[in-house]
Amino acid sequence: MKALVCHLLPGSLYSMKVPFTHQSGLVYPLPPPSTVKGLLANALQRYDDIGPLEALAEVEREVRCLGAYPLSPIVLKTHIVSSVNAFELNAGGKATDALSRQFAFTHRLGVAVIGDAEPFLERLATALSRSAVYLGDSESPVSCADIAIEELSVRPGSMGEAIATRLYVPVPWIEGYAAEHEIYWVHTECWRPQALHPYLFALTRRGDILLPATIEGRLAQPAEIAEGATCGRVVIPPQVARVQPRPRRRRNT
Repeated sequence: MKALVCHLLPGSLYSMKVPFTHQSGLVYPLPPPSTVKGLLANALQRYDDIGPLEALAEVEREVRCLGAYPLSPIVLKTHIVSSVNAFELNAGGKATDALSRQFAFTHRLGVAVIGDAEPFLERLATALSRSAVYLGDSESPVSCADIAIEELSVRPGSMGEAIATRLYVPVPWIEGYAAEHEIYWVHTECWRPQALHPYLFALTRRGDILLPATIEGRLAQPAEIAEGATCGRVVIPPQVARVQPRPRRRRNT
């Protein structure tokens, strides 16, 4: 098993919205699994000149596990966005609707993509180095640096085994961790419909600043433990069979 590791360098503020926070516009400080998969599929689509669903299907099929981890403090700030709305009043008029929107900024993020097929990881590495990469949307470009493929040592982990990792971990697979870490509900896949899953992020909050940390706890369920020189230890839950929907055909009119 091998891992593609790289650093993401945001060029400006980035905003990956937490689902169902439309009015407050909360954001993820780290790209969740679905965002990382979308980033990889977008880069692969541009490099291979293939369809977006074809690239996404290949990423979902070939990637065994992935995650992100902070390499520098993350700053969260809220900005009030004002939009002018027209209303049909008796005399006519306009009103300003003020909505809050959260943004994040950091100097450097780490990403680890784990898979069994080294040729696929090599294509991903080339695509990330030669394609435009965005963090969530087209307003948040990032640069990829220090791209490398490294060998992982993999072993089975048992319940109750002590574990320390910098990558986010599914909450059902870890127990006895410090209460200071952040928990976010995330999507693990890009297909719809999909459920939200609780993930523990290796971050410690100090006001509006999230500091890099290490998650220390015990395995609550059996899982594989992979370890690499760059990404450290990674908890790999058992694979679940995925049912990928077929693209819907448009009706001829």
